[in-house]
Amino acid sequence: MNHPHYTLIHQIPGRVRLRIHDFNRGLFHIETTLLTWQGITAVRTNAAAHSLIIHYDPTCWQLEDLLTAISHLFDTLAVAKDEEFLEVAADYFPLSLTVLGLSVLALPLEIPAVLVGAGIAITALPFITEALRGLAYRQRLQVELLDSLWMGLHTLRGEWVAPALLLVGADVLGRYKHHLQLLDERNLDTQAQDMVITTEEYLLPPTLLGTSLIWLATGSLAAGLPLLQLDFATPLRVVLPLAVHRGLVQTGLPDGATLETLAQLRHLTLEPALAGDSLIQALNQRGISVTVAQAPLTPGAWLRAMGSHWQLTLPTGQTITVQPQQFLLTLDCAQATLAQMYQAIAIVTVPNLLVVAAGLFWGLHPIGAVSINTCAALIALAHCGLLIPESPEVTSQSTVNLPAFAMSA
Repeated sequence: MNHPHYTLIHQIPGRVRLRIHDFNRGLFHIETTLLTWQGITAVRTNAAAHSLIIHYDPTCWQLEDLLTAISHLFDTLAVAKDEEFLEVAADYFPLSLTVLGLSVLALPLEIPAVLVGAGIAITALPFITEALRGLAYRQRLQVELLDSLWMGLHTLRGEWVAPALLLVGADVLGRYKHHLQLLDERNLDTQAQDMVITTEEYLLPPTLLGTSLIWLATGSLAAGLPLLQLDFATPLRVVLPLAVHRGLVQTGLPDGATLETLAQLRHLTLEPALAGDSLIQALNQRGISVTVAQAPLTPGAWLRAMGSHWQLTLPTGQTITVQPQQFLLTLDCAQATLAQMYQAIAIVTVPNLLVVAAGLFWGLHPIGAVSINTCAALIALAHCGLLIPESPEVTSQSTVNLPAFAMSA
């Protein structure tokens, strides 16, 4: 059994040996986590062989279940590493501002090109290392590769201000991303965010191919560079999870998937005891059709009274228990959060596509392109009420009008 981060070398009942592809990445975290699992009796490493030996109780673990759990552990660690460059970038903010100043003053003060180029390269290390890590360990292209190529090629052409501006914008996003490190980002995941990331990943190979073809066809490196600015996923990987977190705090819902499902609700079955004209009219005004029945209909959701509370069963099978007076308010908050997320996607994506088109066909200056993209990201943050980042520790303890929901499978 192969996995992007390890290969199964040998196994007997109660013992398994794995070869780790990236041996130094989070090994202590992996060992300590495995030792907390019930039925794991011992874990040891062999640095020379780059292997991890796990002893387990066969009565507690089937081999397939153990490997699935280990795969999830590695994937979780890889996700944290995927986003690590933004957290590191937050620490580069003073350096990126200094590099921007050097870039602006380079010509008037005749600052050596080597000094400015070295400053840009050092500040861009989070992008470069993440791009190389994606190629070496995950065998896939990442958007950081586009940014690294764009900054590197402009720097080689002696155009320093635009790459420096890009680095400043990335550092600003990095400071917002730092607030997500205290949260469980898996609980903030939504189909909207997955759609954005998947679309970006699909566009990476044709983007690189298109840049190469334009270069070969025109003989001009500058002609294909605007295509490398096709990057709308990076700011949205910050904006969307933060918007979801804000929505969860307001509604008390447990995760982004539940919030998204509730916001997308279009049909609801009410038991007769709840079928009041005012409730049906309020739900219709929110775009939800209502059926009154003694049993749930498919597809749709089922709302019934359970003592002093209401119980809402979602189409996914999840069940939410909520106070009656809070039901409509919670529904409004969920719909508003999802609408803000879709609008943020448009605010970031449309200018980015226009910037790429303007650069390819009308020669938009790269400084203008970077400025537009950065402003679009800030506008998206402001639109979602996130322009001033709040500490998750403070936000999660803040007083809200909605009670926390009870959740069951």
